[in-house]
Amino acid sequence: DEVDQDLADLDDFVTPSRSQKVVTSSSLSSSKNAATGKPPPDTLLNKKCFPIFVGGSQCQNGLSSSLQQRTCNGLRCTKCDFKVLSFDNKQWADDSDYLFFRNAMPELQRLNEKLQRKLGYRAYSCQCQWLSVFDFTSLDKTSVKWVCSGLHQAK
Repeated sequence: DEVDQDLADLDDFVTPSRSQKVVTSSSLSSSKNAATGKPPPDTLLNKKCFPIFVGGSQCQNGLSSSLQQRTCNGLRCTKCDFKVLSFDNKQWADDSDYLFFRNAMPELQRLNEKLQRKLGYRAYSCQCQWLSVFDFTSLDKTSVKWVCSGLHQAK
């Protein structure tokens, strides 16, 4: 039973205390609130960008703050409630329209029909709005109704 004690000691060492919060990809899906499907508010992924920026492919993605400005890769549309997708070194064709995005989103193969290769640009879209950007731009200088969801993707 010395082995049982060693295993218990090892388990105590590996298992975090109640005051520690461990966030892993597998724990995120299991720790989501059953009613909302969202992670608890105290997880690291729930931090929101302020201010919110979009920009071309040369701009660094991630959580933006006043000290470290990045383009937000956790955008969500307040009109259609879809996650905003982004495509590096691409821009939307001039003939892209609302009906196209309404029917094609979120099927990447269908979205590719209107994506054109353009070095340095980043194409953004949800189900009802789209944007092609080259320069680092504050989101409030655009016409889209997007917000930071707080769910940033590691790249």
